[in-house]
Amino acid sequence: SYIVNLAHVRGTRYSGNNEFIFTMDNGERIVSGRSYKEPIAKVLAEQEV
Repeated sequence: SYIVNLAHVRGTRYSGNNEFIFTMDNGERIVSGRSYKEPIAKVLAEQEV
């Protein structure tokens, strides 16, 4: 499991299959677990405001 600091996320992409891919500012990619789709989508929507 990972905790992702949004301050270090360079980009996010929904990859289908209920997974998000986070690209970190150091270039590392982290794939979310499928069960976290809804909470992640909610946080990302709040960040865009």
